[in-house]
Amino acid sequence: MALRTRRFTRLAVRLGGTAALLLVIGALGTSAPAHDDARPPQGKDKPKPVKSKDDTAKKDEPKPAAVKLGLLINDPKAFQGYTLLAPIESSQTYLLDMQGKVVRTWESDCSPALCPLLLENGHLLRPGSIGNDSRVFGPGPGVGGRIQEFTWEGELVWDFRFYNARQLPHHDMTRLPNGNILLIVSDRKTAEEGIAAGRRPEMTGDSHLLPDSLVEIRPTGKTTGEVVWEWHLWDHLVQDFDKAKANYGNVALHAELVNINHGEDELNPPPAAKAGQTKPKADSNVAARTTPSRPPRVNPDWTHFNGVAYNPELDQIAVSVHAFSEFWILDHSTTTREAAGHAGGRAGKGGDLLYRWGNPRTYRAGSKANQKLFSQHNAHWIPRGLPGEGHLLVFNNGSGRADGSYSSVDELILPVDSQGRYASKPGTAYGPDQPLWSYTAAKKTEFYSTYISGAQRLANGNTLICSGANGTVFEVTPQKEIVWKYVNPVKRVPAVGPPPRPGQLMSPIAGEMLGVSAGQRKQLDEIQKDVDAHLNKLLTAGQKKQFTESRPGPSAGGPGPPARPGKIMANSEENRLKLTDGQKKELAGLQKAVDERFDKVLNAAQKKQLKSVFAPSGPAPGSPAPRGPGGSPQPGKILSAAQQDTLKLSPEQKKRLEEMQKEVDTKLAKLLTEGQRKQLQAMQQGPAAGVAAGPGGPGRGGPPGGAPLFRAYRYATNYPGFAGKELTAGKTVEELQRKDPEKRESEKKN
Repeated sequence: MALRTRRFTRLAVRLGGTAALLLVIGALGTSAPAHDDARPPQGKDKPKPVKSKDDTAKKDEPKPAAVKLGLLINDPKAFQGYTLLAPIESSQTYLLDMQGKVVRTWESDCSPALCPLLLENGHLLRPGSIGNDSRVFGPGPGVGGRIQEFTWEGELVWDFRFYNARQLPHHDMTRLPNGNILLIVSDRKTAEEGIAAGRRPEMTGDSHLLPDSLVEIRPTGKTTGEVVWEWHLWDHLVQDFDKAKANYGNVALHAELVNINHGEDELNPPPAAKAGQTKPKADSNVAARTTPSRPPRVNPDWTHFNGVAYNPELDQIAVSVHAFSEFWILDHSTTTREAAGHAGGRAGKGGDLLYRWGNPRTYRAGSKANQKLFSQHNAHWIPRGLPGEGHLLVFNNGSGRADGSYSSVDELILPVDSQGRYASKPGTAYGPDQPLWSYTAAKKTEFYSTYISGAQRLANGNTLICSGANGTVFEVTPQKEIVWKYVNPVKRVPAVGPPPRPGQLMSPIAGEMLGVSAGQRKQLDEIQKDVDAHLNKLLTAGQKKQFTESRPGPSAGGPGPPARPGKIMANSEENRLKLTDGQKKELAGLQKAVDERFDKVLNAAQKKQLKSVFAPSGPAPGSPAPRGPGGSPQPGKILSAAQQDTLKLSPEQKKRLEEMQKEVDTKLAKLLTEGQRKQLQAMQQGPAAGVAAGPGGPGRGGPPGGAPLFRAYRYATNYPGFAGKELTAGKTVEELQRKDPEKRESEKKN
């Protein structure tokens, strides 16, 4: 057995990934001799468990203490006010006093896209999610599509939906002084459009690209709004791959533009710089980069804006660009036409980047050693009148730092004059070299959030920090003393907003994205009626119950993503329902008939879009998705705990798996250098890695805590929005949760 285990272990380590998983399962399933009756050994044949020293040690080990939830610290040095929280998977928004008591709750019919804002009139402005049909743009937290405004009393006074086949808001928004709303919007481009813009084909794949844009909305009615200004990243690209394209240029000399092939150097690194040369020549390795040494992970979401902020004094916008590990500053004083060009506006540069900071590799002005930001969030100016006014504050998530993965909150003095012009020198990195102030935990790894998160400067000089992945909000003094701390006690529930029902050929949202007309919808409803009747006859009573009660989701180990529009049943559902060969044959015939009818109903553009957007396997390859508790094992691990549960391993199999894991760990420890071991540890703590500085899958990381929070905001007791409002402290969030278990159960089911 030991020899066989070692053999499979060696193969598993060499092959990695899925191949390793299959080999391990094979080893676990065949290593023990089978009994003739295919039953577990009984009676005296049943092996007696052997206790090892390790088993005894594990038994004696103290169990980790339960995570404390709710208010943990409330020191007099904390800034007095009310804290706004919106749990990531909840339809409720809470306003808490300093004792952690709820003074106001707002209820919505959808999950949040990010943290809401409390306006000076006492209204709540809330970015909302359109639900699971957002999978056409890639799953994950932050998907938007709705903006809701509630009065203090909870009345919905504005419910604006903005999304279509090409555009979908996501993550952050900000309210401008004129009352307009500035949104981050994905701006879908086809693979053909990407290649036409100089994108390398091997970095494009057969799918699409999701460059970001900014859209300013002016509310016009209870459910309406008007687009009054736009900025599109697609208008400000540079590349040195294809000389035939209009945007061909020297990337290092055009920091005001964005390299559409950012990440290519990771595929085939440029030649080492000569002695004394601080950086490689910008055009010295163009030819070398035309043939990558390894295929990239194609990620359509190649910029992934996750934060937007506005500076009214400069009329400028800051955006946090997760996939580039930097933030950019843009001119908002332009017209939409000027924003699409390279001239005009207060700065005279049109929509080009005025400034960028965090990762000079993105414009070839530095190396990895010069990188300052790592998958950051919430880059914003400290408002006028607060300590540090005009400085930029950013939550630096810190995944993949050279000295390990840990988070920090960094305050920067930007090199800008009173006219909003930024000091720069072509070919060199933008300053500053270091933050003015930075907060990290005394033991750095004790403050670490792999995704979401944010920070806010308070009027007394303290800083409110939201460590989003572990649902912890805490306030620190300039001397880094924690004076207030709250851990989100809201139990995790599935995101609100129903997915397409099982067997539904096209959801209303998918129909809107495809631009389905009323006449087409009527024909689709007739097809749906026929399909429902056929399924009612085809499936057994047990299968129908199992099928209609299913709630497909993207988690590994789950039933899989919903079927694409026009598909009756996902392949994973067929397997889960254990259809007979006869049922499968009949279903295939029914699907063929549906395909023929769909082909007649939809026009050519819709069919092309359906093929491009709704890939049969769900989101396009490379779309960021959480590793999560049901996902792939961590690097270096054979099987995750969730995979072990899914496979229903026996105690004997689990014991053998532990032996194999120990052997793998020992061999890896000998094989890897010290630096590689640190990097492996960081990979195990942080999100799954993508191509160079790609966002990877947001995964939970850092110390244990509560359910995730996008962000948190503290409002002073004299905030105008509280004038004349009832602020009586009620119950804690924990007490409210215990009080209404039926409602929570209903949320889980829906």
